[in-house]
Amino acid sequence: PPTTAPPETVPPTVPPLELPTLQEALAADERLSDYLSLLIAAGAVGEELVQYTLFAPTNEALAAADIDVQALIASATTPDELLEIVRNTAATGRLSVDLLTTAGSVALIGGDTVPVTVVGDVVSVAGAQVTPPTIEAFNGIIHVLTALTAP
Repeated sequence: PPTTAPPETVPPTVPPLELPTLQEALAADERLSDYLSLLIAAGAVGEELVQYTLFAPTNEALAAADIDVQALIASATTPDELLEIVRNTAATGRLSVDLLTTAGSVALIGGDTVPVTVVGDVVSVAGAQVTPPTIEAFNGIIHVLTALTAP
């Protein structure tokens, strides 16, 4: 009887490394939990097909600006009130540190254009120091800031 060749052995494929979404990346960094709460309450999460650059202040930075995020969320009558703050911490597109420093400024979704400065190895956006490393996400980039860029 004819013999059949043994099936070819196909090595298992390793799935490509997948980046988290911006929301997942923020959730994974406990320093950014208040900022994530603000984004969720403002309804500013879930657009995974659009690239955004977030300038995310740490919990410490929000506290230093006397912003109690939970009280702010509780007192907001509509998500639009919170969205105004969020718009001043985000830009459209995937803006690396190199792109930001080359441009010298960045247009925020809220309408303001803020300066990007470099002194030595320190990059600042609107006077707030960018804390390395940049957090890469599937749908954008997160630059962690030591202060709040929103007015």
